[in-house]
Amino acid sequence: PAAASPAAHTGPPRVATPRPAPITVADIMGLAPAQSVPGASAASSASHVSGSTTSHAAVQPAHTSGSRPQAGPITVHSAPPPSRVGTPKTIRPAGPSPAAARTASPAPSRAPSPAPIRSPAAPAPVRSVANAPTPVRVSTPTAARQKTPAPGRDGAAGTGAQRVRVATPGAARRKTPPPAWLRNTPALARATGLRAPTPIPAEFKLPGPGGPHLGVGPLPVLAVAAASTAAPAPAAATPAPASTPAPGAPASAPSTSPKAPAATAVPPAAKATPAAPGGSSTTPPAKQGATPVQPAPARAPPAKAKAEPMDVVFVSAEVAPFSKTGGLGDVMGALPKALAAAGHRVMVVTPRYLSPATEARYAGAKDLGVHKRLDLGLGGAHDVTFWHMHKEGVDYVFVDHIAYHRPGNPYGNAHGPYADNLFRFALLSMAAVEAPLILPIGGYRHKGEPGEPYGQKCVFVANDWHAAMVPVYLAARFRPHNTHTQSRCVLALHNLAHQGSYPSTAFSSLGLGGEWYGAMEWVVNARNASGQGTSAVRNINVLKAGLVTADKVVTVSQNYAAEICDEAGQGQGLASLLQQRADQLRGITNGVDYGEWDPAADEELSAAYTRDSLVRGKGRCKFELQRELGLPPDPERPLLGFIGRLDYQKGPDLVLGALPALTAAGCQVVILGSGAQDYEELCKQAEKDYPYHVRAVTEFDVPLSHRIMGGIDILLMPSRFEPCGLNQMYAMRYGTVPVAHSTGGLRDTIDDFNVFAPPGSDDRGTGWTFAPATIDAFTDSVLAAVHLYSEEPKEWRALQQRCMGRDFSWGAAARQYETVFAEVMGREQEDMGKLNAKAAAAIARQTVVLKAQADKADKEEREEKERQAKAAAAKEAAAKAAAAQQQGGAAKHAPSSSQLGPAGTPGAGAQPPASPSVGAGGAGMATQRELQPAGRTFALDSK
Repeated sequence: PAAASPAAHTGPPRVATPRPAPITVADIMGLAPAQSVPGASAASSASHVSGSTTSHAAVQPAHTSGSRPQAGPITVHSAPPPSRVGTPKTIRPAGPSPAAARTASPAPSRAPSPAPIRSPAAPAPVRSVANAPTPVRVSTPTAARQKTPAPGRDGAAGTGAQRVRVATPGAARRKTPPPAWLRNTPALARATGLRAPTPIPAEFKLPGPGGPHLGVGPLPVLAVAAASTAAPAPAAATPAPASTPAPGAPASAPSTSPKAPAATAVPPAAKATPAAPGGSSTTPPAKQGATPVQPAPARAPPAKAKAEPMDVVFVSAEVAPFSKTGGLGDVMGALPKALAAAGHRVMVVTPRYLSPATEARYAGAKDLGVHKRLDLGLGGAHDVTFWHMHKEGVDYVFVDHIAYHRPGNPYGNAHGPYADNLFRFALLSMAAVEAPLILPIGGYRHKGEPGEPYGQKCVFVANDWHAAMVPVYLAARFRPHNTHTQSRCVLALHNLAHQGSYPSTAFSSLGLGGEWYGAMEWVVNARNASGQGTSAVRNINVLKAGLVTADKVVTVSQNYAAEICDEAGQGQGLASLLQQRADQLRGITNGVDYGEWDPAADEELSAAYTRDSLVRGKGRCKFELQRELGLPPDPERPLLGFIGRLDYQKGPDLVLGALPALTAAGCQVVILGSGAQDYEELCKQAEKDYPYHVRAVTEFDVPLSHRIMGGIDILLMPSRFEPCGLNQMYAMRYGTVPVAHSTGGLRDTIDDFNVFAPPGSDDRGTGWTFAPATIDAFTDSVLAAVHLYSEEPKEWRALQQRCMGRDFSWGAAARQYETVFAEVMGREQEDMGKLNAKAAAAIARQTVVLKAQADKADKEEREEKERQAKAAAAKEAAAKAAAAQQQGGAAKHAPSSSQLGPAGTPGAGAQPPASPSVGAGGAGMATQRELQPAGRTFALDSK
């Protein structure tokens, strides 16, 4: 190292630039300032500025009144081992040394910057290390576990001239120290375990002579490293001129580049800035103390998929620019155009919302003269007509019915949602399925005659619950009649919170057979009237019916696709059903229509700008926006904006809750949106409470949203859940940094600012995300962005450049949709012979199985009949044997006539002799019969 070289220096003495005493690590940790080491050198306090290891005498000006007590200097020499070559770290002393003050001379350098505002802290006593026989260990935030080599190499131990060595990691493992925006932030509090006080003064002024200061609390300077924007070079590249060594210190190495500025940081390799549209490639010069900002390299678009042209039919309740209430309208206004540009034939079916305020939007549409009667069962039969407009390669079809002719938005008015929304959107779904069959508009894509209809081989894309009846009608009312047998349907989920749940009695008004009730039934547990316990309530759920009948399901971001399958996430009661269909679920992040949202061609902006003219153009837009809204024009104040629907999902309550801290930090906040009445009133009240900081416009104004996006510095998106979100992508295109809740598509599209990433790389980040969705977490993230804006302007400009370099165009998203369409239509594109063979083999196998089962059943039936017959015969034989046995026993025990006595009883004696008068003929027999008692019969043996 140069600091250890014994070479003498012959040049004039040189001292470092006078700087105000910085706040040391001891102050941040709540410790007292270190005491002076007698005899210590004050020669190495500026080596981190020059980029070399040469020591210089440092002169620190005395603090003004109200600052902390002064302390003597502590000399820190950096001498890394040969195996770890890196930039040395230097701890600047808290105050000037008497010896250094006598030998120092003024240096022709830039004027010292004002000391940062900080709260006074009472010093705690510390022991002196003047005569310590062992080296003093000094820990820094960037090298918390640095070791000190043993004394004796540069001086004898215990002599008082004690040097403290701080080992520095190698260049390959070196991490950039935290910049100014991280000081006294929640991240620093978490790292140190302490939370520094954050007083907010009454007046705030921005850095600079005579300018207002943006007060955001004390911002202590970490005096252990160079500025975060500087990229130190190796010592051999830009050695600094040697200075006059202090007594007892070794001589410095001679300078090999006497004209090299002391504070110039040379990057290892300068990269040229990519040329912006219409601009030229430039290489920004390296400035003193900072590394040139390297814009994010342009990302090469993925290879275009070679997909066969398909007929795609989008069905949506809103389509920009004809109708729009949120992101769904923007998607339907851009995605069909991207697919049409890729060569597909695209139709968009949407209602014709006719009212005095919207009549001009459909001026280019023509009545096709096609009338269709649609049967909705008990809902009645209704005649609809179709209007058509061919624009930018897309066939826009507007379904006309009296139910769509009313003021308000597509879903309701000031009194709430329309009571007949189920009927209105069921009518839309059935008309959309009929449109490809009956509308003669199939030839407009070729710029010729209208031609024939699209036909029966289409890919329907049903968006949200308003169009979720499309797959149901395809399966229930068309395919059974051999219609649309080759068409398929993809259900696109933009917001699972709205599902179209209605009482089960409404099922009869949808025109479906009773066998389809199970597909739409949805049982929920609701609290009963008594309030004790819950009971099952049977409803119909339109979105659920679409999920079970659609061929594929698509969400608008990959992270949202994972969240809705989680019972504890954003499943909204449908997580178990979505888990069952996980193999058919796909997440595709939405794109941005740069034809409408581009600061270089936005007619609503007061000044167009690109990446090359960002500072000038965006500054002009900011000034004009402040003047238009009645805010005090101040280009240095951070201007924050919220654009969105005023409901619980979008989190306007978090913005309102953070207003005290944001306004106290000098921020100006603009709120644009409409929605719930209570939120609108709260926004108006906030404007009254903070007349110099807050403006609220509680109406939907598209031109104003463009001007706000171009004029604000930070976009606020504290949505509690956001399937995709488009405003954050619009903001990045306009050089506006987003601060958003880490959920859904916001997490997919915003990269958190990473101070430890290499400067100029994409890994540096494009914004801030926070979690959970609380006021404190939201406020901390916004203030972190404000700190970077006010304290690190160069880093902030680099962040804006990275945001503008991100590509969210619809080209990549359209190619992913093409892949999904090809997959879902692949069932019809396969070889029909193979399908028929598979079906025939399956039928044959099933036939064999059924025949075997029938034969087995017949055999079992025959055997059962034989067994029953044998059992009956055996039973009959047994009965006969029992009867015969009973008769034989009775005859055996009966007495004969010769054994009967005179009285006619058995055993009375022998038969008396015959009378002499009676012959031996029949007289004796007669006498025997007479001896039988009257009324008694005897069984005579047959023998």
